[in-house]
Amino acid sequence: MKKITILLSLVMFVSLFANAQKGKVTWMSLAVKGGYGSSMMMHMESLTDDNVTYKYFSPSYFVGGRFGLTFGNVVGVSTNVLYSNFMQGYSIDSSNVKYDKQTNFSALDFDVILRLTSETGFYFELGPKFTKINSITNTIPISSSSALINQNVIENYKPNWTSILLGMGFMPYRSDRVEVSLGFRASYGFSSIITDNNQYYAVKDVFYSPNYTDPTTNPIQLYGVVELNYLFGYFGTANCGKFKVILFK
Repeated sequence: MKKITILLSLVMFVSLFANAQKGKVTWMSLAVKGGYGSSMMMHMESLTDDNVTYKYFSPSYFVGGRFGLTFGNVVGVSTNVLYSNFMQGYSIDSSNVKYDKQTNFSALDFDVILRLTSETGFYFELGPKFTKINSITNTIPISSSSALINQNVIENYKPNWTSILLGMGFMPYRSDRVEVSLGFRASYGFSSIITDNNQYYAVKDVFYSPNYTDPTTNPIQLYGVVELNYLFGYFGTANCGKFKVILFK
């Protein structure tokens, strides 16, 4: 229900704005983009657990592409399809052993973004992000050896996540058809990513099994982003009422 409400609100806003832009062109663009940053699986009880230390910088990245429409020169809407790989690192001091571990996530992200761009090239974007999980693995080094324990834990997590995404940045290079953007984007999942009625905790593994009471875990991600955007055409209705689509050669 939340997904439908967010999407309908976004579609209504864009439709109203597009209707107000009659007589102006709508630009079409394709982009490639990538991001690097950090992620965090926020679980309040483990954050306050003296036996657990969160690694607040847990390297994460995404790569992918975008299709966008810009109505006039300010308001645009776009869809991004991104492959992402992110993780959460921990240091755990249990009664038997002290060790580091990380939970690795592989996913496909799809988002629908409303983007506002100023005449000077600064932009702000906001919208929902939908994540489909491909794999989740706990990786634990075995002390005094190079071996690793790889524990598949995907069954404890929901297969699809919904987050709110916010981004901003600027364009250091901007021509008639090519734009280069630098910025950052952050996302937060309002719903727990642990499966319903499951007393699994993100820090739980073969060595450490704490007695927590609330498994609610929310994902937070923050990335620096670079994007190369190409405007390949435009369409619009002229004052005479004739609709045209122009693709650049």
